[in-house]
Order: sequence, then C-alpha cells, then structure tokens
Amino acid sequence: MLRGQAPRRYGPRRPRATKLDAFKEYIDGRVQAAGTLRLPAPVLLREIREQGYEGSLTQLKAYLAAVRPAKKEDPFVRFETEPGQQMQVDFVVFKRCGVRVLPAFVATLGYSRMSFVRFVGDETWPTVKRHASWRPLGTSGACRATSCSTT
Repeated sequence: MLRGQAPRRYGPRRPRATKLDAFKEYIDGRVQAAGTLRLPAPVLLREIREQGYEGSLTQLKAYLAAVRPAKKEDPFVRFETEPGQQMQVDFVVFKRCGVRVLPAFVATLGYSRMSFVRFVGDETWPTVKRHASWRPLGTSGACRATSCSTT
C-alpha cells in the first residue's frame, strides 16, 4: 500500500443466487399458511421438486430456519410447597442380569428437593408409611396419602 492511501473498505457481500431463489415465494406462502404448524422440510422439498427444484434438502433447511417463526418455549410452572408439607415417594427396582431384584424406596421433599433412598424388602403400603415418616427427612411424622396407589 502506498503512503497516503487509506486501506480499501469492503462492505457486506451481496447474496449469491441459489437454486432455491425461484421457489422462496412459494415456500414463504406455505410457511405462513401453516401458521403454528411446522411443515417438515422433506414435505416442502417434495412439493418444490415437483415444480422443478434441483437443489438440496440442506439448502432448504437453512432457508426454513431463517424464515420460520421462532418456537415459543412452554411456560414452566414450578410446584412450590412450604417446608415439611409435601413429599413425593416411589419405588425403584434394581435388577442385575434379570436375576436378583432389589427394590428401593425413594422419597423427594417438595421444598428442598432433598432425596432419600432406602433399600427395602417389599413394595407395600406399610413400607411407604414406615419410611415416609422417618424424622431425619424433616417430615412431621404423620404420613398422609392424597394420591397413592397400593400394590
């Protein structure tokens, strides 16, 4: 570069023509007509191939990612309880090669999310009552079932 000359500045590049350009209006119309439904790219590919498109699925997917409305996340509502008010319990069965069965009582406190596991001999309601009222878990000692199914 010669003295006194400023370096050349380059602007953004012009988009290159693609095989998909002739079909973008059709694709945009289909995406808008679908509304909240997401048309699969292979379905659109089949439709535009019938109209003469010779490009790839990858190129179509890249274009769809840019024109589709962003997917809205479902709201997440966390279930909150006061300390000592709620606990979820279940049994988990551990098997070794399908021969030995070892059931475990699992409890998770609603407030702190603290989990407790104790291996037990059976999966019965008396076992649930015995372990669900275990004082170090921070429970009141009274086991009340609101939605239990007994086996």
